[in-house]
Amino acid sequence: MANELTEYCQALGMDFRSPLHLIIQKTIQNHLNFSRKLCPDDIKDTSSMFISEDGNAKGAEAFKDLWLFYGEYCFLVKDFKINDQIELISLRNTIMRCELQRQDYDFNVADGNSRLSLTCYLESGLILNMKATQINCDYLKDIYKKHIIPNLRH
Repeated sequence: MANELTEYCQALGMDFRSPLHLIIQKTIQNHLNFSRKLCPDDIKDTSSMFISEDGNAKGAEAFKDLWLFYGEYCFLVKDFKINDQIELISLRNTIMRCELQRQDYDFNVADGNSRLSLTCYLESGLILNMKATQINCDYLKDIYKKHIIPNLRH
């Protein structure tokens, strides 16, 4: 997962010569390591990560919430750069409906103007919100296909 983390961070435009970006990557790695300790042994390796963005901010300021997906579970760290509180959310057959909102994104290849927002409504009343810009739209699309669609309530 360390290589995937590095590749993902680089895709989001992080430059590891920047001390701030190194700190962000280390913070994400710490959250990954901790979340793995909380997962059952049989699902630790089936993970995906996503960093939700504030589309109105630029650079590192845009990175808001960290989502870590393990099988039918996800961990959410809101404002992950400054917060250590992790929420565990069960997705197993609990997603009632989803809304996808896109701008300049055709679900094939994201460009510099692409925006994608995913909102999931769980039967518990919890609402999950994820937002992506540019290349991150492709990562959010993958999260949707791999973790959201399989957990839609039948």
